[in-house]
Amino acid sequence: MRNERGKFLTDELTTLFALPVCRGCASLKERLTAGEQIFHDATYWVPLLSIYNGGRREENCGLLLDEIEGEGDHPCFRFENNRLRLLKTPQSKRRVPIHPELIRLGFLKYVEALRAADHQLLFPELPTPGGATPMGDVFDDSWQKMRAAALPNAKDEGKVLHSLRHWCNNEMKQRGIRSETRKDILGHTNGDMNEGRYTDPAQLQVMADAMSVLPLPTVELLPQPINLIPQVIEHKPRPSRKKKRQTAAA
Repeated sequence: MRNERGKFLTDELTTLFALPVCRGCASLKERLTAGEQIFHDATYWVPLLSIYNGGRREENCGLLLDEIEGEGDHPCFRFENNRLRLLKTPQSKRRVPIHPELIRLGFLKYVEALRAADHQLLFPELPTPGGATPMGDVFDDSWQKMRAAALPNAKDEGKVLHSLRHWCNNEMKQRGIRSETRKDILGHTNGDMNEGRYTDPAQLQVMADAMSVLPLPTVELLPQPINLIPQVIEHKPRPSRKKKRQTAAA
């Protein structure tokens, strides 16, 4: 079971987050070519959320702005069933602190910008017409390109987006964080009778302390002014794949 998926090393994640997507790209259509522009959307944020909150792909891609609690001592994500997607298990319903590194990079400012633009979704560019395609599948197109550009061997090594979640769990484990706390953060079922059935989930402060041990493969990234993509600013629906193919053929 331990070898079903490849495991990202922290150095590999440093390479991933050194891509122009995160450091500055040429344009919205050339996200992997170095330049001076950074766009804040799912392509930028989802890999970061995956390592710093340990969420599943659909959990993060399907977040609503109402599920981002930015006030108080512990800003947090509130993972719950919503109109966009259902959680995998009952134990997946949870609150997870927003890691300070996400805050440093401007995540809460991004949320504020979306609210000011009258959006309801954390990633309003992801839903497809009719909503038939899971938003995680839409995001996967960007992920595949990022992984191939940064780590060409990662696909053959079985290192997938879900492996970022495993990195989060493993790094906490290797630094002595208790299993039940890690399960509460990741939304795993706790099979231990004492720690699962007879105790409450870890409080946000306990989770925050646990997550503070994570390495920071993004430490060299500089926070930038929030730059929403035109589709989001203009509230334009995502074009269907068929329409995209027709446009490309023309």
